[in-house]
Amino acid sequence: MDGWQERSGIVSNNDLPLILKFLRAGLLNGDEAEEQLALRLERQTAVFNRERPPVCTFIVDETALMRGPADLMKDQLERLVERSMEPLIFVHVVPRSAGLYVGQTGPLVLASLPGGNDVAYLEDQAAGRVITDPDRVAALVRAWDAIRSVALPRDMSRDLLMRMVKEL
Repeated sequence: MDGWQERSGIVSNNDLPLILKFLRAGLLNGDEAEEQLALRLERQTAVFNRERPPVCTFIVDETALMRGPADLMKDQLERLVERSMEPLIFVHVVPRSAGLYVGQTGPLVLASLPGGNDVAYLEDQAAGRVITDPDRVAALVRAWDAIRSVALPRDMSRDLLMRMVKEL
């Protein structure tokens, strides 16, 4: 990972050693963890460094932003604030006050492909899977809408992120 120059995504270079430590603590050995991190950073670069990057909406649970060492979290929060100011990136935070909500069942990615098809991607500790069945994708779109309904608006989310940075 030495010399990795990815600067466009949510992950910054300063976080790489600690992120690798967390990846290695799970199902991945050292080489697999480095490979997965490199792939993730390559995907971020491919998405955000395009001539015409896509509109991206991220919804993050506030409590997820409170886990981890203060130095790592401060850097991550600053990066989220920075990215949230870009015109095509929307960062929304689900506040702790939302209580239980459907988004706590796991990560969800929705994408609209050229040509109009929507797909979903679900990931857990063992594997990721792409969902293309229209009925299943529609159910996941409804789940996304329910998650988004409990998240703070963009500006309020950014304000919360900046307060969290100041508290670290």
